[in-house]
Amino acid sequence: MILLYLIPLFLCAFSLLKKKEIDFYFIYFLSSVIFYYTIFLGFVFHGRLSGIIDYKTTIDPITYIVLSINLFITFIYLRKGNKDHYRIKIPQKGEKFIMKIFIIIVFILSIWLGKKYGIFSFRDFDKGDLEDETSVLGAYFKYMALFNFIYIIVSERIHYSFIWKFLGVFPALTTYLYGNRSYIVIGIIAISFDFMYRQCRQQNYTIVQYFAKHKIYVISALLFVAFTFIIKGIYYALFAGDYDLVTYRLTSIEFYQQVAMVSEPNTIMMNLNTIIANNYYVFPSTYLSLWAFFIPFMTDAINDLMGIPKFTFIFQHDLYASEGVTNRASTFIGETYANGNVFMLVIVVTLFLTLLGYFFKKYKNCESNITKTTFLLAGIDASFYIQRNSMYFEFSRLRFYFYIFVLLYLLMILYRNYVSYK
Repeated sequence: MILLYLIPLFLCAFSLLKKKEIDFYFIYFLSSVIFYYTIFLGFVFHGRLSGIIDYKTTIDPITYIVLSINLFITFIYLRKGNKDHYRIKIPQKGEKFIMKIFIIIVFILSIWLGKKYGIFSFRDFDKGDLEDETSVLGAYFKYMALFNFIYIIVSERIHYSFIWKFLGVFPALTTYLYGNRSYIVIGIIAISFDFMYRQCRQQNYTIVQYFAKHKIYVISALLFVAFTFIIKGIYYALFAGDYDLVTYRLTSIEFYQQVAMVSEPNTIMMNLNTIIANNYYVFPSTYLSLWAFFIPFMTDAINDLMGIPKFTFIFQHDLYASEGVTNRASTFIGETYANGNVFMLVIVVTLFLTLLGYFFKKYKNCESNITKTTFLLAGIDASFYIQRNSMYFEFSRLRFYFYIFVLLYLLMILYRNYVSYK
């Protein structure tokens, strides 16, 4: 069955040989390969870093078919690309003043939250409990910190001194102390994407030509991916004050082998394979309330009123609760299959890639740095992290980014009116 998967994989790889620009389809392709790399092993492992690997399960043949279809659709969009020209971004009136105020507020918030919840003391904590403690304010802080991190680095034709860059970057770094890797990872990928895109455009390189000339970037990217999987097992032990365990894991070959076996991609593949092997079907469809994200601050209430289950919780409860081995990861591909088998997979993946195309077009064609940051952030988050999330959770993340976008533009409008009136 692996041969079936290799056909669209090689088609995608072949299309990259002539592809002239990096885009969000490319990031989605990388995400599909990285988060399901255990397909090459033919089985998934069961267990955790803190325990012995109990057993492994053979990957279901239909899982190969499902992931192959996902890559076939990706190949079509990789070939399609986007022919619009990139527009140089121009600072907007009042942008620098408003962004400085926003950066200061987020920086102060990072210090206050860090002291209030003991984040800087490296105390041991449960990430879920901490999210409940910090509530909505903690969630908004992480997204605002991520926005500032990307904005302060990728802005064009507007200069910020070193101190302002520090104030913009520091809050994003503290999100690691909350046990969240995704924010800083998305930030680094977004910044790298913007840098490579503009370099390819200026030097008229294809993606392959660019990577061939800058091999250090490829090596650094691979090391960064490995680091994000390895660090989880280290910083939890560090926060718990178990320094002997930290030393053991850093110096033990067995630890690195175990990370490869039970890392996040293995968990996501296990979720997908379990859904398919059990022919799991969710009713009512978890997609029915997605329209509610267009109604600010009412989404959860509408979702609860409609009685629509949140996919991650419902499938974890139905398939894992009896075994006591639930995990916090989801699976985008698994959710499509659970909502309507292969038919729904084709529809949802096609629509989602179309959405990524829209984000990329806006990233290229917009005129302001705030708009650029918003669509860059939304595109990278959606294209890279969707494989580990449910659609509901991904839409909730995108909603935060556009809330920040609207807030900043409203503040700029108020500032311009104030200056004009004065």
